[in-house]
Amino acid sequence: MVTSCGICGSLESSFVMRQDNLPIFQNALCDTQAKATDVPRGTLNLVVCNRCGFIWNTNAQHGSEDFDPSYESDQTFSPTFSEHVDQMIARVVEDLPQKAVFLEIGAGQGYFLKRLKQAAAGKFLQGYGFDKVWRGGETGDDIKLFSTYFDEHSRQMVDHAIDVVVCRHVLEYIARPVDFFKQVRQLFPEGKAGHVYFETRCTDWSLDNNLSEDFCYEECAYENAANLKLALELAGFSNVAVDHVFGGQYLWAEADTISKAEITDYNQSDYVEAAIRFGENVTTGIQKYRTQISELKEVGGVALWGASTKGITLATTIDPDGELLSCLIDMSPHKQNTFVPAAGQRIVSPQEAVRLGVRNIFVSNESYAQEIEDYIRHQQLPLSIHARLQD
Repeated sequence: MVTSCGICGSLESSFVMRQDNLPIFQNALCDTQAKATDVPRGTLNLVVCNRCGFIWNTNAQHGSEDFDPSYESDQTFSPTFSEHVDQMIARVVEDLPQKAVFLEIGAGQGYFLKRLKQAAAGKFLQGYGFDKVWRGGETGDDIKLFSTYFDEHSRQMVDHAIDVVVCRHVLEYIARPVDFFKQVRQLFPEGKAGHVYFETRCTDWSLDNNLSEDFCYEECAYENAANLKLALELAGFSNVAVDHVFGGQYLWAEADTISKAEITDYNQSDYVEAAIRFGENVTTGIQKYRTQISELKEVGGVALWGASTKGITLATTIDPDGELLSCLIDMSPHKQNTFVPAAGQRIVSPQEAVRLGVRNIFVSNESYAQEIEDYIRHQQLPLSIHARLQD
């Protein structure tokens, strides 16, 4: 059990929320319903640090064997998400003074590095990527991907001095961010000017919008802008800037090693109170969602559109027995015809959902609502989009 804060080290925390029987890995592909309903499960027990506001799952237990190539979290089949990736790449390229060597932690199948190489053109000297889910494939001589975690041992695989580190949506899995950032900081010897970029979910967004589906067992750590900045500074990074991106859902942090780090104040008592209030309303919100779906089900099948973290968490919390939802919809061909871990709903294409009798959908992530609405209209699908009722 993780009892101390992974950012400021405080032993003082407050309870936020608890969810039982969540899949330990919700983005692992299950090719049969039997496998899906038989996956290992865990209990999410969220607490918030009373000093810096860092939120973590005290029950988180991830080992080196946890991630493998069956893990699938690719969202780049969405034009909305692809546009966002390009915008973040533009930020990295804008800061490049010369030819650079890049290292990506959590590189997946190399999508970001490949797009970065195209955008950086002559400034891309070499790219390295680490991720246990890497499935192999052709990348070219100037991009090397390794199916392993980034750690002290894997650093020996890098043949060049690193200029830029990019790490997107990995921090959610790091229970002790400061320790992790210190490992990254060691990539840059004293006097070496290095630049780092981190993207992670913004907890402020989740709390402000009452989104309990943003918290799952698979992930264990949740930062806001203030404590993310603090964590980078405590690890020795300087000129830390944190921005809200993707409509406010994500945080994008930039930092360098040029000067001495300055530590900011981190008293977040108001934020702690907001987190506690959020947790108190979770059960009511889930029940209201169940009631709304039950009523719609009487006039046609109901599906969630989006089978990434938000969609899978919603499916397992509002429909744990697989009785309310007809299916989940996702545009990724890798996810189609697989099943939701734990709850067992089938993941299908929009056209297959219609064939199954679905007439009503909820969008798992509102950032994709316009894209989905346009697709339904263009394909002339008999699907109605419904807004989730909020308190």
